[in-house]
Amino acid sequence: MADRAEFISKHVPYTINQMHGTHAELQGSHSQVIQNALIESFCISARALIDFTLGKNGEDARDYTNNYTPWAGAPLDSELKNKLSNQIAHLTLRRTEINTQKLDGIARANLYSAVLKEMDEVRQCLTSEFDQWPAELTKERKLGPAAQPSATNHVTSTSVQFGTTGPLGEV
Repeated sequence: MADRAEFISKHVPYTINQMHGTHAELQGSHSQVIQNALIESFCISARALIDFTLGKNGEDARDYTNNYTPWAGAPLDSELKNKLSNQIAHLTLRRTEINTQKLDGIARANLYSAVLKEMDEVRQCLTSEFDQWPAELTKERKLGPAAQPSATNHVTSTSVQFGTTGPLGEV
């Protein structure tokens, strides 16, 4: 089991990097199964980070920060939040085949930006008791307009090695 210092210095950055990586991978062309898995992974990472900021279903960002108020700068759009909730890991009648009600590419990009902005607020408020995150961790990573993932432009973690159960440590 992780202690608080390990949680904030390894597990939260791992989840942010997972969101970065899946967001970048979704820019490429994949089979439908891989595309769906990437969407689900992106959504789960985004949802975990949102829950962390709100102290819901686990740790609370306020326990690691000074003067942090969740989503004080710009509350998360309720329509976006509903699309996220309906998109992931729920077998419910609320799931839809109507594209405008799904978390499409534009909605994912908006969610990506909103979550990173909020995680940057958390980063700026981290107490001195915990390792500080590098500023680039919470900045958007963009591929060029015509970019496809390749050996030279594929976004991967810049600070964490990924294993089957989570972060394995610093690179």
